[in-house]
Amino acid sequence: MTHDKRLWSRTVFWGVITALLYATLFIEAESVIRLARETPQHPWLVLVPIAIAFAISFTHGAFTGLFWEAMGLKAASKPKTPQTAGQE
Repeated sequence: MTHDKRLWSRTVFWGVITALLYATLFIEAESVIRLARETPQHPWLVLVPIAIAFAISFTHGAFTGLFWEAMGLKAASKPKTPQTAGQE
């Protein structure tokens, strides 16, 4: 049962982080739009939306993976074929 509690606590942690990032993005949408408008004058500002997208993608992926694992669903693994069995 300890594993289940730890798994659910990690799931909730990443879920909260993801929700906070999405909420911050929606609350600060005007700032992001302003950054987009200022990109021609400051080309390095293009990195800000990329960093935001990466952060949200990473946290959402971590949350989703842990959520489905906590629910007991895992991706099916391919059976090893004789050609690839010895290559590990």
